[in-house]
Amino acid sequence: MKELRSKAFKFRLKPTKKQSNKFAQFAGCARYVFNDALDDYLKALNSKGKLPNYYDAANKLPRMKACKETAWLKDVHSQVLQQELLHLYSGIRKYYNEREKNPRIRLPRFKKKGKKESFKYPQNIKVEDSKVWLPKIGWVRYRNSRLIEGEIKQVVIKKEAGHWYITFFLTVELEISKVPIVESEAVGIDVGLISFVTDSNGNKIDAPKYLRQYLAKLQHLQ
Repeated sequence: MKELRSKAFKFRLKPTKKQSNKFAQFAGCARYVFNDALDDYLKALNSKGKLPNYYDAANKLPRMKACKETAWLKDVHSQVLQQELLHLYSGIRKYYNEREKNPRIRLPRFKKKGKKESFKYPQNIKVEDSKVWLPKIGWVRYRNSRLIEGEIKQVVIKKEAGHWYITFFLTVELEISKVPIVESEAVGIDVGLISFVTDSNGNKIDAPKYLRQYLAKLQHLQ
């Protein structure tokens, strides 16, 4: 029996200075788009107007790229910006779905420059030896410490402690073997205080020493 499982592989990148600058540019543009869309949402919320959704924010991107003041957004891969908007609206949905159960949950907050710099690609990633292909950036070397297996679903580029890292999120097909259940060999188990475990065959297992000592203290207090 085959089953699909999710796995993640994280590696430290070895970018050139030019590529490091590109990473910072992509993360900065993703942050700008996130904050701009959040600002639009909060303004509509405060004015009790029609609340924008992901598609409204995504449809705004071409206008932003055509505008002289934000034309630099064209240098970044479109899917990187779209992923940031998906991340924002996922957080907004989570707030409305969970606020009754969790009164401490809040709407997403504005992102600050220099904190948690990151961006993501949902597809079109290639891996070859110790290099990864990132659209609009090119081949980037990374410290290949183990074999990447499975189908790449998404990658996240993130800056941590002054270094850039890449996390591959993959789907792996695994062979799962079923263990047959034989009724004649089944054993019932009962958990108690005097005997920690007693099975249906009469076998007993004593409680661990620390638990016996704890139970003795309780009996002494009584």
